[in-house]
Formats: sequence, C-alpha cells, structure tokens
Amino acid sequence: MDEQPHVVRDGFVAGTLSAAGAALEVHAPGLSVLAAGGTAAMAPAVAEVLSRIWAKCQRRQAEVLDTAASAADLSVEAIVQEAERSELTEELLVAVMENAWKATARRKRLALGRTLAEGLKADAKVEAEILIARAIAELDSGHVEVLQKLTVPRGEVIRHEIIGPPAGFTYSELSGMLPHLQPILEPLLGGLSRNGLVTGKPTDLNWGVNGPTMVDTVWIVTDQGHTLLERLGE
Repeated sequence: MDEQPHVVRDGFVAGTLSAAGAALEVHAPGLSVLAAGGTAAMAPAVAEVLSRIWAKCQRRQAEVLDTAASAADLSVEAIVQEAERSELTEELLVAVMENAWKATARRKRLALGRTLAEGLKADAKVEAEILIARAIAELDSGHVEVLQKLTVPRGEVIRHEIIGPPAGFTYSELSGMLPHLQPILEPLLGGLSRNGLVTGKPTDLNWGVNGPTMVDTVWIVTDQGHTLLERLGE
C-alpha cells in the first residue's frame, strides 16, 4: 500500500523528464540521449556519469512533488489531478517540474514544491505562483543575499538619517553594505526587478537646511519578493 504513491510519482517524473528531451538536446545533448533511453553509442565512463546525473534529475522532481503533496496535505496523484483542472494550473505544474530537475539547491526544490501547493489552492493565486516558480529558477545566492539585505529596516543601518525613505536602499548604499557583490550588483538588481521581486522608486535623499540636494532611486522589496523569501525559508 505504501508503495502506490511512489509508483504514481515516479511514473509522472519519468514522463516529464522524457518530454524534456527536446530542450535537453539544445542545452545538454548527452542528457537528451538518456531521455530517449539510450546510452549504447557512448563511452562507458561517459554513459555512467550521465546516468548518475539523470537519476539525480529524477530524484529532484520526485522531491518537489513530495513537498507539494505534503504542503497541500494531498497525495501526489491528487496533486497531478488538481493541476489538470485548467490551462493555468497545468502551466504552473509545467513551470515547477521544468525547473525542478535542474534545481541543484535543495532549498530551491522545497520552495518549488511549496509554490506548486500554494498555486493549486485557488485559481486567483495561480498566475502569481507561476511567476514565483520561474523566479526561483533564475535566482542564485547573490540575488537572495541582495533581497535579504533590502528587507532590513533602514534605521538599523543608516542611523544618522533623520528624513528619508522608510524602507529600501540605494545602489550606492547597497554597494557599501555588500562590497563583495559590488562588481555584479547592477545585474543582480536587474534580475530581481525583471522578476518583480524588487522595485526602484525615485526619492529625495540627503536632506539639508535648504531641502533635498539629490534625487536617487531606492530599491524596495515587493510583496512578491517577500513571498519568495518565505518560500525559500529565509
């Protein structure tokens, strides 16, 4: 009896990975051969390595489905059936599973599973969860570090400031706070902004006796950004 959910899950995982063969042909030709079920033309050592990688891909997708089932208090079979109720929920499932097999970081896999579970709870949430699933796949540790830093209240960092924005930091402030990320800070902010996780707002800064002396952009975490951090367990 206990084996049945795993049969359903593993069958679904095998099907979704096989369907990914065309994409793999572009990004990893060796893996696309495994998706088609053949390694005969490969050198044994290469085939062995790629087979191990493929097995890891299957385990990653299985973990995401198990996480979603646990979070939703449903069976894996019920999760898949729920995902078939509309085009949008199917799109969410595809986005999650598409990114699950290449999510080497476990926290990303757990976040993807939670995202799938949340999106299946109500149709009104599906589109937002699709965006979160895609954002999870794009983010690396640098993006997450910047996002976390932007949630810190300004008063804890810029203690001398009397008048200014209630939250968020400018590019120059972030550069000072995260000097190790300064060379790539601009593209990191660009990636976060593109995924709707932060927004840049012009604001008056550096107030003096004659009023503001400079207008700058303050980067602020959006609701979507806070949700993503929660999913990652940050």
